[in-house]
Amino acid sequence: MENVTFVSNSHQRPAADNLQKLKSLLTNTQQQIKSQAQQVSIKNLYVSSFTLVCFRSGKLTISNNHDTIYCDEPGMLVLKKEQVVSVTLEEVNGHMDFDILEIPTQRLGALYALIPNEQQTKMAVPTEKAQKIFYTPDFPARREVFEHLKTAFSCTK
Repeated sequence: MENVTFVSNSHQRPAADNLQKLKSLLTNTQQQIKSQAQQVSIKNLYVSSFTLVCFRSGKLTISNNHDTIYCDEPGMLVLKKEQVVSVTLEEVNGHMDFDILEIPTQRLGALYALIPNEQQTKMAVPTEKAQKIFYTPDFPARREVFEHLKTAFSCTK
């Protein structure tokens, strides 16, 4: 198994440039993993906007200063914006499959405004304890929900 490491000080780059670099790097990584058994590590990657990852197959470990999430089953990951993460990708039986979706901040604000005030209060968590990486295991409509969001948000750019 070959190891490839990417280290970036990308938190100094503009948000759009950083996201494009992440998408390009992960697409290239998928192609490399398909051609040979390997593990890819990406360190110090700046997440500039709220991001969803639809994870279908392979192994994925993602961590920041406080949280570490390990996935080896299909599911959905949520990455809060403005954090630096490290990611390790590994194929399983020759397969690695995932998709990434950036959610515009203004759309999140509009969605949050629809939540009743009493629910917003219950959702509030002190910032020093707030988790910035979330994972939910596979659920029946995961692919459909992700594809719907992808279509909806690609139309708003």
